[in-house]
Amino acid sequence: MYISSFKWIFAFRKLYLLSDGEKLLGLYYGNKGNYLETLNPDELIEKDDLPVFEQTRQWLEDYVKHKKPSFEDLPIVIEGDELNLAVWNVFMSIPYGQTISFFKLVKYTAKRLNRRFVSWKAVANAIVQNPFFVIIPTHRFWGRLDIFVKYQAGFDMKLRLLIHEGAYLEMYSIEIKEYIRNFF
Repeated sequence: MYISSFKWIFAFRKLYLLSDGEKLLGLYYGNKGNYLETLNPDELIEKDDLPVFEQTRQWLEDYVKHKKPSFEDLPIVIEGDELNLAVWNVFMSIPYGQTISFFKLVKYTAKRLNRRFVSWKAVANAIVQNPFFVIIPTHRFWGRLDIFVKYQAGFDMKLRLLIHEGAYLEMYSIEIKEYIRNFF
């Protein structure tokens, strides 16, 4: 497995890219609390010049320039259990600059799975397990303050991404609005 890391100016932190040599297997923000910690460092080959890594860097650059790139623009392999894939597919259907409530996310996930309901905790876990930071836009949901904060890259990054996309933030609580005023 190949790995590359670089500092993405928009994120102010390192991003880590994983590939099998042809397809992107993951794009991670930071290296704490995610799949990267489970990998054997001896099995990783650092290689920055893979075409898929160059395509991913270009995708991120296009995102910053508001070109609204799609996950379909990248050769990626999305693997997960049935529920995770359903949750991620809901997110991939949310247009750039728009958001969905956590309640609707759970409802649409159940519908994709042809179930009457799914566990909200399982949906929250799928969000945290997203292997493709920004590409699968799990930042595009809102809910109660405690749900809003639980984004794998942190509260600040979620706000930065939503504001960058021009998402309508009026539905958020007074606490979040105050945080936004102080943060920006």
